[in-house]
Amino acid sequence: MPAEVAMSTSDIATKLGGKTGPDLAIAAVAHLIIIKGMKSCSQKEILGEMRNAPAHFSKSYASNIAKILQTLAKRSELTNPAASTYSLPAAKIADLRTRLDQ
Repeated sequence: MPAEVAMSTSDIATKLGGKTGPDLAIAAVAHLIIIKGMKSCSQKEILGEMRNAPAHFSKSYASNIAKILQTLAKRSELTNPAASTYSLPAAKIADLRTRLDQ
């Protein structure tokens, strides 16, 4: 069983070296998509998951969540299949799984 199965958003953020809002957003989406098995997630779900990592979370992330997610989508780190709905591209999922299993 892969090590990532029991990981929380906080664990993922720590493992990935997340220090910024976008880093934590990727960790949150990774938790929702890879760990929980969701196909996509809403902006609200991502923010809720980010809050589950209080050691990494800053209140400014909440007011900037739309901008954070738009930036990640523009950089192709997230896909944006519908309004305020996000997922991870297949290549990003593969990369994250590799990094989380190390």
